[in-house]
Amino acid sequence: MTTQFIATAPKLSKLHLSSVGMVTKCFPILQPALSASRNLQLLDLSCNKIEPADAVVLFHALTGSKVQTLLLADNKVGNAGRREY
Repeated sequence: MTTQFIATAPKLSKLHLSSVGMVTKCFPILQPALSASRNLQLLDLSCNKIEPADAVVLFHALTGSKVQTLLLADNKVGNAGRREY
């Protein structure tokens, strides 16, 4: 239900999901909504538990999206996740 809202909300341009304990199993659920969203320009995922492999899934989900700002501070992405992108 939440992912459907994200994908179809006409005025949703910023989504703040910082400090929500985002882990690997969250990305398959969130990915379709991010890919389908037409207006989302800022995605804040800072202060979660995102690891390099999660970042790769996230980057693929954002391909073709309108997200211009992705905040990943205080995660576990590290250089390995950055290189994958």
